[in-house]
Amino acid sequence: METLLAVFVVTLLPLAAVLALLGLAGWVERRRAAAIARQIDLTDAIHHDLGPVVAPWVTRRPGGRWRVRIAVPFDRPAIVEAVLATVRRVFPEDFDLVLTPQEGGVHRGAQASFRSGACDAVAGSASSTSANRQSPAGAMRCTASLSTITNVVR
Repeated sequence: METLLAVFVVTLLPLAAVLALLGLAGWVERRRAAAIARQIDLTDAIHHDLGPVVAPWVTRRPGGRWRVRIAVPFDRPAIVEAVLATVRRVFPEDFDLVLTPQEGGVHRGAQASFRSGACDAVAGSASSTSANRQSPAGAMRCTASLSTITNVVR
């Protein structure tokens, strides 16, 4: 009886491992496809509203939260404001928004990071708060108005 049980376990263990790995691969693929679909939706919305002025990059964070990265022309505030409005329309749920300067815009060291929620400036050190763990020193996490964005970046 023990031999039969051992043979049964030895036979089913590799099968269970393969099925678990296939399930994990399917989950990763569905997550990747969802991010690509959201990126296409956002790109289409921005291109419909403004034309091809920016190209967003959408990812899904480990906690399930969306992150949108866009290189924007900070020297053209009307475009930045229109892009922010479009992103908020396409992403009604909570998301992270990271704005970086486009090539030829403001100096490359400047970056503004926005999160739909409260607004707080990030101090000079990267260890000042847990919310800015991935933000560079001098960045800002905010949903404030465009005037706040341009004041921080300058």
